[in-house]
Amino acid sequence: MYSDGTPFDLTGKTIFFTVKKLGDNSENDNNAVIKKTITTHIDPVNGKSSISLSEADTNIDTIQYKWDIKIYNGVININSKEGRIKVNNKVTYRTS
Repeated sequence: MYSDGTPFDLTGKTIFFTVKKLGDNSENDNNAVIKKTITTHIDPVNGKSSISLSEADTNIDTIQYKWDIKIYNGVININSKEGRIKVNNKVTYRTS
């Protein structure tokens, strides 16, 4: 989304979602614990996409990681969001 609130058109764009250990300051993604490439979007004209994580993706150490999302338009990467994430082993414990 642009600063004026206009959605960023994702048509023909690729989204890269990357999760790395906090100490990984490398300039490549070789050691990333999660790497997702999204080329099909829910509503590209209105800037809507989805990132799905499988059980295998989240079968990682329960520590804090850093993440970012970059939008690639064929020429440059646009840094759109970044933050920290912690994947928990279990969230739901109820059985009924």
